Amino acid sequence: MASSDEIPPALEADFVALRKLRDDDESGALKEYFGGDEDPREWKQPDGDTIVTVEDGRVTELDLYKCSSLVALPDAIGELGALRELNMLQCGSLTELPEAIGKLTKLMKFRLSRAVITVLPDSIGKLGALTELTYSVQHRPRAPVRLSRTKRSQRGVSESAGEGQRYVQQLVQLHRSLNKKINAPGAKPPRRGTPLTCERSRPSKTPHPPGSVA
Repeated sequence: MASSDEIPPALEADFVALRKLRDDDESGALKEYFGGDEDPREWKQPDGDTIVTVEDGRVTELDLYKCSSLVALPDAIGELGALRELNMLQCGSLTELPEAIGKLTKLMKFRLSRAVITVLPDSIGKLGALTELTYSVQHRPRAPVRLSRTKRSQRGVSESAGEGQRYVQQLVQLHRSLNKKINAPGAKPPRRGTPLTCERSRPSKTPHPPGSVA
């Protein structure tokens, strides 16, 4: 393990945030997933793949693939200011994302699947750098997926919406669409793990006006 005096200050701050993320997880799922090493560069998945990617002296990727016991992502995730990619595919016990996720303003790729999330934090509208969003949820019967506050028509999306915000708008629309299906009289719950994917390959031909959600 590299000694602390060999680690640049910004990277050490990222490592402190990662260790806090691990320690603040009350379920203990991240402690088990990351292992006991104090150097995040040594954290490995069961197949040997790297959990933490470091580029240019910062943590840029966090891979939580199949961290299936994680229930709630701690607020410390928001302290990873250089994070560009967050992989949470097959996190089947996840019930909530923190408001702090909105601090990841450099996040470009966010992948989440098999979650049982019913509340979408308002701050997700601040993820303006998103270029790829993969999202799928598994629903409990009659569990509405919603934004975290009552006034949600504009709160979740920045008024200066760009391409990234338009993809956040699509996520909000997907949530609302699922709500209608789940709560319609006589409706059957959707199949578990139905994938919903938005990938920005080209500019939208009919973008929504800034601050609006269809």
